[in-house]
This record gives sequence, C-alpha cells and structure tokens, in this order.
Amino acid sequence: MGRSIGYTICTVRWPGRGSDYFGPCERCGKSMSETAVFETHTLGVNAEGDIYLSAPSGGVYAHMECVSHEGEKFVSKDSLQRKGPLRIYPRSALVADLERTGINAADAERIVSERLQEPLNAELTGANGLPLGSG
Repeated sequence: MGRSIGYTICTVRWPGRGSDYFGPCERCGKSMSETAVFETHTLGVNAEGDIYLSAPSGGVYAHMECVSHEGEKFVSKDSLQRKGPLRIYPRSALVADLERTGINAADAERIVSERLQEPLNAELTGANGLPLGSG
C-alpha cells in the first residue's frame, strides 16, 4: 500500500455519544455530554504520492478541554479528504507543521519532498548540511 514517512499526527473526532456510551473522561474522570476521541496516526505515502493516515494507534476518550491544554496540535479527522479507504493529509499541512517547529519555509518544503521520495530511515539535514536538531 505504501510506506511510513516518519511523522506522527494526532486527530480528534466526535462520535456523537457521551459518557452514557464511552464512560467518564479518561483525563478528569467526570461525565461527558459529548466525547472527543483523540488518536495518534503515523503518516505514510503511497505510489501515487498521497500522504495518508495509518490506522490509529492508541486513543483517549476525553473532554476537548481536558486534552487541548496539553499543547498538542489536533487535526479534525472529519476535515480530511477521503480517497477510498484512506484519509489524506494535505502536503501543505505537513509543510506548515514543520514551519511551526521553527524550520524556515524553504527547508520545510525540501524536507517534505525528501521524505516523500527517500527511504524511511533517511537522515534529514538542514540548509547547513547538518542533521536537523544538531545545531
């Protein structure tokens, strides 16, 4: 189907049920009128170049406010385009995610291009030729 590109994102979805179905919030223990489901996905790329979400690994059933204060960025799962069984993550969103970490726009675009074309364990380098995060 494809291969991992080495990035992880978190999604949120609202299944339309609360504590009556899912039990209490897994963060605060209180009742929920509406449950938010937070899931972690790795990103992959297929032969057509689509960036897609893997099946979720791990999940938290909680109030939105109980998880949103933890500083994690969540993507609404419902906002992602579907292509057959896949949820597609926009390339522009991945570039923007990298820019939010302090990487400049040109390097972010180059890094995404490299990750989409190279093997999973390829080392990412900055404009200075050094591995990212090494200074």
